[in-house]
Amino acid sequence: MKYNPPYGSTDPDASYVQGDEGAGILGSLTPKEAFEHPQREIVHVIEEAGLTPSASNLTQLYTAITTIVTNAIAAATLAVASVAEILAGTAQKVVRVDRLWGAGAFVTLTDASTIALDLSAGINFSVTLGGNRTLANPTNAKAGQSGAIKVTQDGTGGRTLSFGSSYKFFDGLVPDLKTTAGAVNRLSYLVLDDGTVEITYVRGLA
Repeated sequence: MKYNPPYGSTDPDASYVQGDEGAGILGSLTPKEAFEHPQREIVHVIEEAGLTPSASNLTQLYTAITTIVTNAIAAATLAVASVAEILAGTAQKVVRVDRLWGAGAFVTLTDASTIALDLSAGINFSVTLGGNRTLANPTNAKAGQSGAIKVTQDGTGGRTLSFGSSYKFFDGLVPDLKTTAGAVNRLSYLVLDDGTVEITYVRGLA
């Protein structure tokens, strides 16, 4: 007679077997633990959600799970990352869609003879040139970060833009920005593993 070990067997391949008297197979014994343990686990989840187990309510387990998750978020157990934390890229928190879009909003750079670029402050940037300027080497650059810098000529125009040594260009050609008054140029950047910043550009958006 063949017999399969009951629930609780140390045999890793053991499983319940349907008995077949004609084939000489005895079905597996079903001990009380096979029913009691899962029921206790389910009741524990329901009670942890603050509910009273009810034999007539067959949706309590679902309600309990959604309640526990909702309460965890409200208690900051599953905290939502702020825009600053998304930009920093270090917080182990939930990313909310509106804050993800907020992280991509254009950050206005301060126009000066040397324009500072802090890559921890944003992803996309914009600046209006009020004179001939230099874009300083970026600070807080993270390998793999990419984005855009919108460069606009002021009402006078004719403004040039030079670049710090960290910036590299295709075939070494420095961007030839359109300089008519109010012209808009877009620089696309990508921080490489060695800390240099690759620049491509679109000249004179119209």
